[in-house]
Amino acid sequence: MFEPHQSVATGADHLLMDKTCGMCGCSTLEATQETFNLAEILQRWQSEAQVTFTEVVWQQYTQPTPPQVTLYRCSKCGFAIFDPRLAGSSDFYECITSNGSYYNEDKWEFRQAVKDIRQNRCRRVLDIGCGSGYFLDLLRNRLPQVEPVGFEFNSDAASVARAKQHNVFDGPSADILLNTQAAESFDAVCIFQLLEHVVDPVALIQLAYRLLKPDGVLIMAVPDNAGPVKYFGTALTELPPHHLSRWRASTFQAGLPRFGFEIQRIAYEPLPDFLWRDYLPLILDHSALPKFVVSSLHKNDRLLRVLRRLKLKWLYGVRGHSVYVVAKKTGRAT
Repeated sequence: MFEPHQSVATGADHLLMDKTCGMCGCSTLEATQETFNLAEILQRWQSEAQVTFTEVVWQQYTQPTPPQVTLYRCSKCGFAIFDPRLAGSSDFYECITSNGSYYNEDKWEFRQAVKDIRQNRCRRVLDIGCGSGYFLDLLRNRLPQVEPVGFEFNSDAASVARAKQHNVFDGPSADILLNTQAAESFDAVCIFQLLEHVVDPVALIQLAYRLLKPDGVLIMAVPDNAGPVKYFGTALTELPPHHLSRWRASTFQAGLPRFGFEIQRIAYEPLPDFLWRDYLPLILDHSALPKFVVSSLHKNDRLLRVLRRLKLKWLYGVRGHSVYVVAKKTGRAT
């Protein structure tokens, strides 16, 4: 599901010397005040999330000295990326996923993608970062006429997907697909909750372009940093080595045409029930509602209790975690 760990030097010299945004191409990428120490981040994982890291993980991220990572943000399109680009290693993800509660297989964007794949009459669909094959399962069940193909960075997860009779490739880079006669062979390429994890997300978008047929569609979902996620900038999941970059709709609107794509639609995940307790208080605090109304809704978790009684799964009209993008390959890069 995720890129392998990269060395401290990866991408660092380029970012510090070149202020060009990888998405919109403007020289508007500037350092923010958000700087973090990797050793302190690992310590927080252990104390706040009850994760126990192995000695191997500590050595990967703190030797010879714990590096500092700084967030750089584009003032034009909103794209942001940490430097140095220190991605999560397989050892890191093995530690944080050991309790088995890390991955949610029932994703809103999966259902959206099924609709768009059906509407675009796609027949051959690639899921990059397919994990254990949850989306491939859904395609098989909902769209039996579709040929689903997966690529996974983690060989163990790929083996689980293959055990379910899915056609899944694995390796350290999705570039290997270009050596399997897969270039320009897919009607749709899906990238769900992956761009924010990889060292070079622009390269992954460009690879998707090469793998798509003319008029093929690229389907992506990422955490929406223009939504409630922006209130959690210091959360462990929003920091390296977990997340390396931050995204919003304006980033795709400015960047995708440069890479030969025309956006078909952008949608926002409605707020799911499992995020209500964490997200709703902050959403209320930053809303335009009068203070006495906000205070009333906060009191004794009044709003949350009402919503629970209604047995809703999604709170429509309130933005949730992710932004979802569908773009068609046009071949007219700008």
